[in-house]
Amino acid sequence: MRSLGKGLIFKMVEEFDDVFEDEITTLTLTFADDVEIPEIPDAEGIHVVEITNNQLVIKHIRDDDEVYDYIKSCGLTSRPIKLSIEFCVYEDSE
Repeated sequence: MRSLGKGLIFKMVEEFDDVFEDEITTLTLTFADDVEIPEIPDAEGIHVVEITNNQLVIKHIRDDDEVYDYIKSCGLTSRPIKLSIEFCVYEDSE
């Protein structure tokens, strides 16, 4: 498999014209083994589903930047080594 630069082996870009703010997005952030994930309380529109070893799973309806800023404000300033995003897009029935 050919590398796309600095360890990147896959890149996907998907563009959507209509994104609804109330859709739930699940973020799974995986950190290096030596990163200690602090206690992160839920906030308006942000729900911490699980914190295990080096993973943080969050469901949110907020803007991604707001979620990252909130995580940083709770003391988690390390960059994740892996990020998984799960969301649903539904076809408009009209």
